[in-house]
Amino acid sequence: MVTLATVLLATAEPDFAARLYGELAAHSRENLFYSPASVRLALAMVHAGARGETATEIRRVLQLSPDAPSADKRLLASWQALAQPDTNAIQSMNAYQEEALARRRIVLHIANRLWGAKEFKFLPAYLSVLRDAYGAPLELLDFKNAAEPSRKTINASVAKDTEGKIPELVPNGFIIESTKLVITNAIYFKASWRNPFAKSRTNDEDFHRSEKPAVKVPMMHQVDHFSLADTADAQVLELPYGDGELVMDIVLPKAALSATESAFVAGGLAQWLTALKPAKVAITLPRYKTRSSADLAKTLEALGMNTLFTFGKADLSGMDGSHLLYVSRVVHQAYVDVNEEGTEAAAATAVGMAAGGMPMPEKIVPFVANKPFLYLIRDTRSKEVLFVGRLIDPSA
Repeated sequence: MVTLATVLLATAEPDFAARLYGELAAHSRENLFYSPASVRLALAMVHAGARGETATEIRRVLQLSPDAPSADKRLLASWQALAQPDTNAIQSMNAYQEEALARRRIVLHIANRLWGAKEFKFLPAYLSVLRDAYGAPLELLDFKNAAEPSRKTINASVAKDTEGKIPELVPNGFIIESTKLVITNAIYFKASWRNPFAKSRTNDEDFHRSEKPAVKVPMMHQVDHFSLADTADAQVLELPYGDGELVMDIVLPKAALSATESAFVAGGLAQWLTALKPAKVAITLPRYKTRSSADLAKTLEALGMNTLFTFGKADLSGMDGSHLLYVSRVVHQAYVDVNEEGTEAAAATAVGMAAGGMPMPEKIVPFVANKPFLYLIRDTRSKEVLFVGRLIDPSA
């Protein structure tokens, strides 16, 4: 049994993030937000105990590195370093510099955990990999006789790891008598924009929804230098956090959102990012919060994990030495808050600065996000997509 606790993050390969988006978006026309990185990390921990065809399917769908889980260990270490300030640099800072650093700090907390049935025996080798590569300790619970207290224990842990943004990941009825293992991944991200929006410039303005009348929502404004791509069918704006290692990419369709979504699922992200160029941009962007939840078993089956969810076909013998285990459910939740200061989601932050001489007069390009759009939060160094979302209605 696997539980994916998401609080804003996404996947190792854009292809997985895009394919997952295609499956989730096909079944809803409302706001959508999820963390492909959280899903991938949780299922990578399952992969560590998978064998045979089950392992092959998971590896193919997640596009895992040939040296996984070592690659995941390195990735998690790089994210941890991203969120840690340079101690030596801080010691030489004055009060003003320390305050500036605090405003630019990224909070990126990732917690992996194993929750095992107390009567069940797991292979020491599997527990060792999960502990060493993923930092996932094993806690034994009495699923059989104390299902509800076990559920509350897991939910309390996830809520703590996500600063209360995901208070109840595991729903009623999730833990049953036959439950042997629950795996959770929780990600909390909070980051400030490199260029914050002035609250004094936020006004209530129309957001033009696709299938409903326009609605008044708080719209943020600023004019500054950003990376922008202007293609035949969309504008793509890159908003950096902190020093720029983490960014939000906003893809604003020029026609229907569905066409932009199809391009993303087909691998359009790489082309959009390649087309980014420096520009002076007048931004209009809604302030919004959104929350999503999904049961992903059917979605992952559609992507190609055909044996993992079937008793008798799933091969998770690397966990316990038997063929008795299979995955019964995968649940996922995500939350995001985009405002003048930055983004919170159970997510991440970065700040960057550029130096230059006296600017020549230049054209100001408008970027007016007053209609449905696609957006991503990604790590520019590892190319990892932490979160993906679509905003249909900021007032929902």
